[in-house]
Amino acid sequence: MLQRIIARLADLSVGSKLLWAFGLVSILSALAIAIAIYASNLLRSGSQQSQAIAEINLLLLKARALEKDFALTAIPAEADHFREILANLDAQVKVLATDTDAPSPTRLDDIRHSSLEYQKQFSEFTDAIFRAKRALIDMQTQAEEARAQFEFVELDMFSALRESVTGQVQLNSDALTFTENASSLTRTLLAIRNGEFAYIQRADEQRLEDWQSLMNGVDGDLSRLQSRIGEEHQDILEAARVALKNYRSAFLHYSASRSAAEQGALQMRRSAETVLEQADLALDGHQQKMQHLTSAILRMLVISAVVILALAILASVVIRQLIVPPLRRTLALAEAIAAGDLSCDIAENRRDELGQLIRAMHGMTNNLRHLVGGIAQGIGHLHTSAEQLQAASQQSSMGAIAQKRETEHAASATQHMATSAEHVSLNAKQAVAAAREAYHQASEGDIVVRQGSEQIGLLAQDLKVSVTTIHELHEGSERIGVVLDVIMAVAEQTNLLALNAAIEAARAGEKGRGFTVVADEVRALACRTQDSAREIEALVAGLQKLSNRAVSQMSGTAHLSQEAVVFSELGRQALARITTSVRNIETLNQQIATAAEEQSNMAEEISHNVEQVRSVAELSATTNSRVADSSDELARLGGELQQIVLKFRTCPLA
Repeated sequence: MLQRIIARLADLSVGSKLLWAFGLVSILSALAIAIAIYASNLLRSGSQQSQAIAEINLLLLKARALEKDFALTAIPAEADHFREILANLDAQVKVLATDTDAPSPTRLDDIRHSSLEYQKQFSEFTDAIFRAKRALIDMQTQAEEARAQFEFVELDMFSALRESVTGQVQLNSDALTFTENASSLTRTLLAIRNGEFAYIQRADEQRLEDWQSLMNGVDGDLSRLQSRIGEEHQDILEAARVALKNYRSAFLHYSASRSAAEQGALQMRRSAETVLEQADLALDGHQQKMQHLTSAILRMLVISAVVILALAILASVVIRQLIVPPLRRTLALAEAIAAGDLSCDIAENRRDELGQLIRAMHGMTNNLRHLVGGIAQGIGHLHTSAEQLQAASQQSSMGAIAQKRETEHAASATQHMATSAEHVSLNAKQAVAAAREAYHQASEGDIVVRQGSEQIGLLAQDLKVSVTTIHELHEGSERIGVVLDVIMAVAEQTNLLALNAAIEAARAGEKGRGFTVVADEVRALACRTQDSAREIEALVAGLQKLSNRAVSQMSGTAHLSQEAVVFSELGRQALARITTSVRNIETLNQQIATAAEEQSNMAEEISHNVEQVRSVAELSATTNSRVADSSDELARLGGELQQIVLKFRTCPLA
């Protein structure tokens, strides 16, 4: 199954492979980001719930502080503030209860019930505080009234004593005692007020008993004074007794109200402690839930990171295996062609750009192989023809030398001309035959040279086609470079996205550490993708360099082939001149034969004809020498072309 998938991937184009690879990387990155966002949302929701529970605790603490402040000051604004805080607490609990991931609904109901009970206790406590405050004000009013009445009694007693002293009334021996008793009552009332103040500062049973003891003593002293004093002072004493009674009643009412307030404070404190305990339990339960959730999220992130990393590594390995080995094989083939080795061959059935490139290289190699083989055969024929032409030229030169030598003999032995006429005629016929043979050889050499020139022209055209093919190879590698630039850009963008995700995870703090690991892995994957792209870019650059070298070498070979065409044309022209010279030699030899046949009739002209024959022989020798030089040059050119062709290693042609 995996091999079938890899085979199908191998048939895709390089752009499609890279698109699939980076699409997979992008999908995996998006999946990692989605998982991280989901985890972040869960953690954020949990953090908001923790913050809500902490806000409930904070509201409870504020309520406790306001409770204590109100107990000390009894300011109505603080009570209103307390009720507002409890209303916010109830609203916070309702909002928290609507969250599906909130703590246990039963525990939230307990918190809400306890907060309502706490609010009820505070309302009762507030009423008790206000009653105690009114009772305190009433008590202080009654105390001031009692003090005023006792001062009236004391003033009345002092007034009676002064009248007794001044003689306005009959002196009573008890007047001074009554005055002292009235002053004692005033002082005792002052002590009672001090006890009252002490009880207000700290209400305890001992101070209450001390106050009541003092009050009972004053009441008894007042009763005794009232029983002993005269009728004229009874109204004032009765008013003092009523004021004292009212003061006692107001104090006892204040004491009862304060006790009720303290009992309400105790109940309210218990309700507050219950609410705080429920909130602490909710917070502890939520923290445990958050710990389990954090552990689950970390496990999910680690598992997803491992899976994503494994898939990304597998994708990178598969894509690299599908791209790099064919590139290396193509590079090796190009290096072999650049080195002149045309025997290498690669069998490739891929249908992507790399397969097309390898098949194009294979076709180019076959074309070059056939081309070089054809050139080698043509050069071999040219070399053979040049050797034959050289041999014919040597024979012609030897014949010309022999003709010159014979003419010299004829010049020196004119007296033997008649006897050697037949010999001269025979030699002339042989010279004609040799000239004809030289003419035929020169004609064949001209044909061979013309064929070699045509083969070299075909070689130059094929080399131009090869140069065009290598240029197309270079342009294909440049297009691969453009695709690699796109790959590098996508990898850099992936790296930036991973860096931004890492920054966001760093902002999340400890809870985003797992996402930071995922972001680092994605960023490392993007870096490895960039490294692979750079490696491919280096291979493509090497392929471009080798293609440039191949273009340069092919251009040099094309230049050499053009020079070979020029030299072939020069050789053909030289052979044409040789043909003309041989034709002239044939004509001269025919003339020699005619002269030899007519020498018996033209003895008087023999000297002159011998001189002409000598001149023609010298000219023939010079021409033959030139033909020999041209043949040597043509043979040298054929050898050089063979050396150039031998640089290419080819398989035997079928």
